[in-house]
Amino acid sequence: MVSQKFQQALKLSEKPAYKLAWSVGIHPNTLSKLTTGYLRVKHGDERLIKIGSLLGLSPNEVFDPPISTDTQ
Repeated sequence: MVSQKFQQALKLSEKPAYKLAWSVGIHPNTLSKLTTGYLRVKHGDERLIKIGSLLGLSPNEVFDPPISTDTQ
């Protein structure tokens, strides 16, 4: 899942989200679907890491920590 910090940085960016999307080679609709959860995001998705770097975020700041499914 995309982190709150990424979503806030995207909203507060001086550059519109659609321009950020085009600058890394994805369609703005795809960016919207990734950030809203309509499309499942894998931790380490290069598209979001590239946008995160434009926003000044490290790769770890782009994603929520993985949820552990260990039931021990």
